[in-house]
Amino acid sequence: MIQPAQKEDKAGFLQQLRAFWGGKHIEPSELAAMEELMLRADFGVSMTQKIIQQLRRGSKDLDRTLVANLTAIEAPLQVGGASPFCILVVGCNGAGKTTSLAKLAAHYQHQGKKVHLAAGDTRRAAAIEQLEIWANRLQVSLTKKHPNADSAAVLYEGLARAKQEGCDLYLADTAGRLPNNERELVALRKTVKALAKQMPDAPHEILLVLDASHGQNALFQARLFKEALNISGFLVTKLDSGAQGGVIFALADELGIPLRFVGVGERLEDLRAFSAEHYVRDLLQPAPSG
Repeated sequence: MIQPAQKEDKAGFLQQLRAFWGGKHIEPSELAAMEELMLRADFGVSMTQKIIQQLRRGSKDLDRTLVANLTAIEAPLQVGGASPFCILVVGCNGAGKTTSLAKLAAHYQHQGKKVHLAAGDTRRAAAIEQLEIWANRLQVSLTKKHPNADSAAVLYEGLARAKQEGCDLYLADTAGRLPNNERELVALRKTVKALAKQMPDAPHEILLVLDASHGQNALFQARLFKEALNISGFLVTKLDSGAQGGVIFALADELGIPLRFVGVGERLEDLRAFSAEHYVRDLLQPAPSG
């Protein structure tokens, strides 16, 4: 069986996939080559086989076939029904978690929402400083403490302040560690309980941030977080990179959790609600020449 390629190879495989497709119908004689490229681009074995079977049964329009396999996870986040609506943002260091939280704040600010942030990643001093810079830039209020402070206490106080200030949305950062040992698992669940003490139904969304360029490692992270917490949505970053996120298909196939947002660049406005049609279009369009 073809094994998934290493991270540095992904851009090449997806470029081959684009060139192979070229906007035309896929013929039966081409399916073996197509299958190999999809596996190497991190579509996952199960999803790849499903798509190949669909093409083999006569679905020759590749883009329509790919879109159909992603529509189940196309579920925009509906913010409302609680005041404030509480989003707990989790993920590993390096995935873009803290920056994504700031982009979420800007996204909902543009919709007229009053936002409060909480710097719950107290393990990393840079994360607190980073979020404070974003809060000042966006002119939103922020709850923070010193490095190594109790993250659950920060989140509890932040939610109390968000309620007092009449905020529509409360965005809480967390430490970027995998919940694959008892200590990390206890710490994560403690933050969830802290929010529930302030609001019985909080958090209203637990959003896992994943880096598309991590390929199968992103899928591994998703599995661990799903086992540890009631993950209700994904935010996938770095879809502007060479990797282009073939792993999204594997996430859709194995976990079926809604993909709420995708990050397609460094700017605040480069956070978008996930659209299966737009994603597939960008995935398959030929790379610019020259």
